[in-house]
Amino acid sequence: MRKLKRYIVISSKKPVTTQDLYNYKNKIVREKNKFDDEEGKKLKKLIEQIKNEDSKNKVVCELDENNQLNCLYIQTNFQIEWFKNYGSLIHLDGTFKLNCENYLLYVILVQDSNCNGRPIAYCFMRNETLENLEFFYKTFTEINDIENVQVVLVDKDLTNLDLIKTYFLNATILLCVFHVIKYLKTVISKLVIDVNSKNEFMKSIQGMVYAKDEVVYQKYYEELKEKAKKQKDFLNYFQRNWNNCKQMWVRYFRSNIPTLGTNTNNHLESFNNNLKISIKSNFHLTESVVELMSITKEFLYKQSTNNLNDIKTRTTKSCDSTNINNFLIQ
Repeated sequence: MRKLKRYIVISSKKPVTTQDLYNYKNKIVREKNKFDDEEGKKLKKLIEQIKNEDSKNKVVCELDENNQLNCLYIQTNFQIEWFKNYGSLIHLDGTFKLNCENYLLYVILVQDSNCNGRPIAYCFMRNETLENLEFFYKTFTEINDIENVQVVLVDKDLTNLDLIKTYFLNATILLCVFHVIKYLKTVISKLVIDVNSKNEFMKSIQGMVYAKDEVVYQKYYEELKEKAKKQKDFLNYFQRNWNNCKQMWVRYFRSNIPTLGTNTNNHLESFNNNLKISIKSNFHLTESVVELMSITKEFLYKQSTNNLNDIKTRTTKSCDSTNINNFLIQ
């Protein structure tokens, strides 16, 4: 970048700042990655193809005031069926860098009877505004019967928790334990205190996260307040943002909630990481959707394979039992 700046200054004999170069570079990238008419035609054709594959597949688009794609909701018929069968607990999260137009992807995922994750709805959105998130939740709840959703698991202290509560009225919203610890560790790392004090703060917080009852929680909370008594801003922050919603992240509150033994969003994190292996950031949105649909269909094959293995296992057990009985009779 410095060599380029020097070359331009010498050639043009005009002052050029490094920021000017970055702005110019970003302008070129935006023009290159622009969602043009040709890509729009490809996407429309793909949407029709998805709809024609199965009349029960759902694809819903939302356009902005300039008639540009704002949100794209996709849910196949078999994903709808998966939700009907396994939708008591859903994982919810967004991921980035799956297309050069910079649409982020929000995913809803469930766990099947073998506790394997299955994606059951997608929404590409231009940006993570409350309006776009509301489009996603509203569309999902209009297409699916969400009465039996008992738990919604999200990755951290999201700003849209109130919005989730609005659409999933019967569900308990829980925070991913891993992300709670990670988030608070980041907050504590920014405090102007020594490393040992930071570690002591985290020990108390981990004690609260995994507390088996209110007595244990209060023990670690009082311990944290004593350790951090000189960090009043941090304690006020913790009281306001975490202690007041402890039912969402403290383990003992989950004892009577059907979490399927899941306290993290690892199923969804793993799915998103696998997406990024196949879907590259330089893909156009249409290419990303094509690859996403292929990945989703692989779950159907896995389901068939798992069902076949279950049948083989049951048959083998049945044969073993019969052989033993025959041996005993003989």
